[in-house]
Amino acid sequence: MASLAWYHQQMYGFHTGDFIRSQTHAYEAHPAGWLLMVRPIGIDAVNDIKPGTGGCPGPDNCLQVISGLGTPLLWWAAALALLVGIVWWVTGRDSRYALPIVAGMSTYLTWFPSADRPLFFFYAITIIPFTTIILAMLLGQFLGPPDWPKRKRRAWMVGSYIALVAANFAFIYPILTDQILPRSHWLARMWLSTWI
Repeated sequence: MASLAWYHQQMYGFHTGDFIRSQTHAYEAHPAGWLLMVRPIGIDAVNDIKPGTGGCPGPDNCLQVISGLGTPLLWWAAALALLVGIVWWVTGRDSRYALPIVAGMSTYLTWFPSADRPLFFFYAITIIPFTTIILAMLLGQFLGPPDWPKRKRRAWMVGSYIALVAANFAFIYPILTDQILPRSHWLARMWLSTWI
């Protein structure tokens, strides 16, 4: 047991000590930007694949990338839903938002005290179940009761949003799965300059 305690003490010291605070990384991301995916992480990249090599269609060079990126239309809507859910909970409009908000914030806010060392976007994966639950709750409220006259039109709107999320996922799928893409196709998926 003493060696296990020593091991954990050493590990904790490494991850909280002065050494790690002075380190930098090209893909480090402050937790404040995680909900908006300001700086996702590049997991793997093979650049300058020549046309005709390994499935590169040409005429330009290709690349093969794995990006640690969420589906933008889902993440961004879920971040907005989180804000709306917080307002509705705090103002007493709907207390059902309390559980997913508290659970989600407990997985997220705990990273801020460690923001003086390199942190990465993939740590934020733990919040997405809670923010998507909040988004689903808001979409359900937007639909309204089953007998509401506007429900059919709003169901089409919600369905259209879900279809857009699915299409967005299909669009970014090649950069999640290491597929060979012409550079122009890869750039079309880099919606923010900080994603490169």
